Amino acid sequence: MKKRVPMRLDLYSGQLDPEQWLSSLLDATKRQRYSSPEEQDAHLCQAFAEHLQGEALTWFIQLRTESIKFFDDLAAAFLKQHLQFAVNDIVLRKSDSTTDRAGKFGFHWSGPFRIARVVKRGIYELEDNFGNTFNRTWNAIDLRRFHD
Repeated sequence: MKKRVPMRLDLYSGQLDPEQWLSSLLDATKRQRYSSPEEQDAHLCQAFAEHLQGEALTWFIQLRTESIKFFDDLAAAFLKQHLQFAVNDIVLRKSDSTTDRAGKFGFHWSGPFRIARVVKRGIYELEDNFGNTFNRTWNAIDLRRFHD
């Protein structure tokens, strides 16, 4: 691997917003030059692991061998483990491509919605602005915190 530009990235211990930290990791690696997509993927995985501490590092070490093949798998597992919402948090939900037909330039997130109930860790029931709940639940991976 080539020599890398030093990255300015906070260590993740579980105290920061996991989506923002992951976004910061991706931004920090944009300055790097790669000879192939495989090299970029390997560097993202390495940088990810090198910037964990505490409970997050323990979680990473305990991942099953061979359970992660690419950085996208690692990012999805990370968000599934660390992304949590509480009742009354305001979120956006990923649009359902079969009904919303967002297309390339369309909206890929809809909302805002309120977390009405935590079914179990990472699984949430939502309600709209009128207090109407939906006949289904959403996984944390399909939700994003709403910021005004």
